[in-house]
Amino acid sequence: TYRVGSGGITVFTDTTERAPTFSLFPFEHAFSHRPPSLCYVQIKGATDTLSAWRALLKREPRVLNWPEVSQQTTLEYLKGFHFGSQVLLQREKRWSPKVQQHLFDIDISSGFHWSLDDKAKLSVQRPELKKSLYTHLMLKMWLNIHSTLVMGRLGRYTNNIMTWVYPTNGKLIDRAARYVCWLLGDFQQTHYEEAVRAVFKSLQEKERQLSDKESVVLKAIEHLNATGKRC
Repeated sequence: TYRVGSGGITVFTDTTERAPTFSLFPFEHAFSHRPPSLCYVQIKGATDTLSAWRALLKREPRVLNWPEVSQQTTLEYLKGFHFGSQVLLQREKRWSPKVQQHLFDIDISSGFHWSLDDKAKLSVQRPELKKSLYTHLMLKMWLNIHSTLVMGRLGRYTNNIMTWVYPTNGKLIDRAARYVCWLLGDFQQTHYEEAVRAVFKSLQEKERQLSDKESVVLKAIEHLNATGKRC
């Protein structure tokens, strides 16, 4: 769990985008039965859910409130994400008792100060930046490096290829299909359509199994090899 104060929105952005990029479960929701996310965010000083959202956004949260379209557009759904002081206790209830939680503190009030469980510490001097935007950009660059290293330890990419991308929209489906072709040696994407079909098949299997242990791209390659439709 990343505990952060003024840099909350930047840490929030980096940790939430890991889910589609590396095929991880997204932040768990109070009303969801999905397994918990490997990482989460706690906003320093926030006592409850709404105060955490206010600190994160620097304003009151505004929802679409279209329940006839989806309950996910309502304020009640928004309240189901707990980023306040009780987040560690709430996460303990969802995790197996054998799983140890770790607290990753990030402080950007004067320089960049990171600590993991008060054991591993990193402090980097920050140049005098007149605009907070530059501070957040520097923090995001550090977080990008950190995320890439952590996901590399988990084997969630191959060389410079996002082999564990979770293709849930048109852009990412296209990217996954191109990766399939590339990894199978079809650099001209001659069999692109077959790769897209294999990606959709793998995606459907992953959704049914509700697993974060399989790569859609690598599974699609297995399907093409098994049917003899190599790119």
